[in-house]
This record gives sequence, C-alpha cells and structure tokens, in this order.
Amino acid sequence: MEHLSLFRRFEQALDETVPAETDGIRSAIWQQARDIFERSNGQVLERGFLRRALETGFENEPNPAVRDALRRHARETAVTLAETLAFAAPSQVEFFQSRDFGNDEIWVTPEDERLIDTIEARFGVKIKAEAIRLMHFIRAKEMEHPHGDAVYFGSARTNPGEPDYDLTEELGAEVAETFNVRTWTGAGPGNMRAPLCGARSVNKPVGGVKIHIEQGALALAEQNICPELGPGDVLEVHKMLTRKFGLIRAGTKTHPDHRKAVIITPGGYGTGDEMFETIVLRQLGKIDEQHAPEILLMNYGHHYTDLLRWMKHVCDKGMAKQHELDLVKVFDNNRSALEYLADRWKAPAETCSFRNRVQEGGLTYNI
Repeated sequence: MEHLSLFRRFEQALDETVPAETDGIRSAIWQQARDIFERSNGQVLERGFLRRALETGFENEPNPAVRDALRRHARETAVTLAETLAFAAPSQVEFFQSRDFGNDEIWVTPEDERLIDTIEARFGVKIKAEAIRLMHFIRAKEMEHPHGDAVYFGSARTNPGEPDYDLTEELGAEVAETFNVRTWTGAGPGNMRAPLCGARSVNKPVGGVKIHIEQGALALAEQNICPELGPGDVLEVHKMLTRKFGLIRAGTKTHPDHRKAVIITPGGYGTGDEMFETIVLRQLGKIDEQHAPEILLMNYGHHYTDLLRWMKHVCDKGMAKQHELDLVKVFDNNRSALEYLADRWKAPAETCSFRNRVQEGGLTYNI
C-alpha cells in the first residue's frame, strides 16, 4: 500500500516534470523513468542513481544526435525528479544532498509543504520542483547562519539619495547589526538593493532570490544581480510565485526561538502583492503563530497612509477583522521599528547600539 501511494506520487511528479504528451524525446524519458521506478519497487529516489539509470536506458539508440539529446534531457529530468520526490516522499527520502549547496543534510518541513500546496491551489500554477530547489538553497543558508532572517520587499525604482532608498538602507544595516540576522531581498535594484547595501556595510550575511526576466524594459532594469550578492548568495528562479514563496518562507520560523521578520518598504503593485500574500497566509493559518514572522510596514513619508485607510475601511465594513489587521505593525521611522524588534526579540540593551545613531521620534501604530 505504501509503495502504491509512493508510485502515484512519483507519477504526479513525473507528469509535472515531463508531460507524457510532449515531444518524442520527453515521452521516451517519461516511459523510461516510469519503467525504472516500477522495476525498482519504489527505491529509485536518489538523484545520481536515477540519472545513471535513465542515461543508460538509451545506450541502444542508433542515432547519435537523438541519443545525446535523450541523455541530456534525462540528466535534467533526474535532477528535477529527485528534488521533487525528496519533498513528495519524506518517509522514503529523509534528506537530500545537493551538489549545488554543499553536503549538509537539508530537510523540507511540513510547513514548507503546506505553503507550497496552498500557493499552488490558490493560483493554479505548478511551482513544486522549482520551489524545492529554492528551499534547499534557503535551508542551507539557514544552517550557515542560524540566528535569524529579515526579508525586505520594496520598489525596484528608488535610487540612492532618495528618502525611501536611504531610510531602507539604514534600516537594513541596523537590523542586521543589532539582531545578527541574514538580509534577504529579490536581488534587484532600488529598495531590493538598499537593505543589502546596509547589511554588507556592517559585514552581515545576505541572500537573494532573483527572477529571470527575458525581455522588455523591465528586464533591462532588473536583470543584473546586485553586486552585494556573491555567487553563493543568490538563486535565480523563473516563476514569480516561486520567488514570492521563497522569500516569504525565508522569513518564516523553523524554530520558535528564531528571529524572523518580513519588512515592507515603500513600493508599488509588486510590493503590495507580496505584502498581502504574507498577510493572507497568516490570516488563513497557513503560517501559524508558532512559525510566524514579525510583519513590519514602513510608512516612510506617508507612502502607505491611503492604503491603510482603505484597510481600516474594509475592517469597518466587516470584510476583515481587527485582529487580522493587527498582524501588521506600522512605523513611519526606523527608530520605532528597531525598538519594536528589540522588545519582541528581547535584545540585550548592550546590543542595541542603534540608539546612539538612529534619530528618535515618529510614530508606531496599528491599522
């Protein structure tokens, strides 16, 4: 019974990776992988073994060009399937060792599974294989620096010297130094780059999840990876949903004592989407209280004031509840946000050197 259940999950993962109705090469790989799995009684889950089994299955192909194409696609399929099955069958694969991210044992948790399933169901988009690869990357970074993570969302269209950019850079530096957390962003320019610059200025670790944009003016503006991110600090994905999932997941606790925050800085439609997705996942309980990050909305220069009025209006009409609005803490200055985090995370007074640098004043308020 266990084998039958696992086989069905294998078929599901295989259909997602290599649809059977596609061209002849991929159809051949689909059939070969399925046959290998059946003969192995469900034990072919390790990437290297699956790759070798798939490749050798096409040694008798007489056409060298077709044989090379089959082997190349087989290698790609083996990688994706092994990653997917490491998630889909945790009882059979307790950990996945990735040559890309070192030899540490990296687990995919039930919280990861719940988030991926929720996002796929909400949007009808398959992100599982790419999301698993991203989770291995994020989990490896958590193991390198287990003290905590701060994830920043914000506009790609701000520039140094502008208040929104400079305040975000200052916040990135102070949060990283005071609380010893890794700084995460979408790896683009503007308010995605600003907190990375801040964190690097105080020699704290950073991470990025980059979206691959193939064409258009936006691609020219956002395709280059921030220079603050080294080769091992960033992973590129192809689906916007995957990036959003990954960044929200980087800001979600895997242990109750972790310091985790999602910080929304001034931005436009994309930032609003990321903010409301985070709130909705909390509202629906897909990120429960035990694993929830602090959610901070930085209302620099009253950037979000009109949006906050609308959110309050929605609550007044009974379309949201006050405790759901209270999931977000609103600040119009960095000092108040830092004091809030210091209180929530019980930071010792001697570590809060921001009090000597960051100007007092401003407001902290609920919606």
